[in-house]
Amino acid sequence: EYLNDDIRKAREFLAIAEWCFDNGHYNSCANRAYYSMFRAAFAALRKLVSPKMLPAKSSHKGLISIFTRELINRRKVFPRIFSNYLKYAADIRGQGDYRDDDVTERKARRSLKHAKEFLTKVEEVF
Repeated sequence: EYLNDDIRKAREFLAIAEWCFDNGHYNSCANRAYYSMFRAAFAALRKLVSPKMLPAKSSHKGLISIFTRELINRRKVFPRIFSNYLKYAADIRGQGDYRDDDVTERKARRSLKHAKEFLTKVEEVF
């Protein structure tokens, strides 16, 4: 049930990220692309690691750290580049949400591309 909710939300966030990109809303695109990856990563952790290892949903650094350690480095379920994707998306989301400078079209496109690849791979694993 939780897994389906996480994947459903990840898909929804990705669809909204695509809409935002297509309509020139690059800050919001970066935000939704990141949250698509965040929910997909959380779904993967829920499926593949002990519940005791799950970070709080509000712990972004914790999620990235545990995902990288457990599912990339230790178990090798996902490619190493996915750690970079998560970190990049988190940084770009932070730029769009909290900094004065806007996310560029190029950065939003890159974040969106990463989110699509990330969610596709997580869905393949399930």
